[in-house]
Amino acid sequence: LPLETMEKLIKHVHINDSSVNKININQAGYEILQNHPYIDRKIANAIIVYRDQHGAYESVNDLLKIHIITPEIFEKMKSYIDVN
Repeated sequence: LPLETMEKLIKHVHINDSSVNKININQAGYEILQNHPYIDRKIANAIIVYRDQHGAYESVNDLLKIHIITPEIFEKMKSYIDVN
């Protein structure tokens, strides 16, 4: 859509993500993590290794401490993960 049209529409659109089933990164195993579209096998492994080494994640923002998770990847996945 043209930018003009998007700007007009955005005022009337509300996206509710409360129905999204979030993955608990403190409990999820490798299979569950790597099946997520934004989490490949390397990231899934890194999430688990970091959790094993440092304990439970206190916040999803802790994932930014993992060097292979770039801010761009984090932005894509943060709405689909949780620590509870």
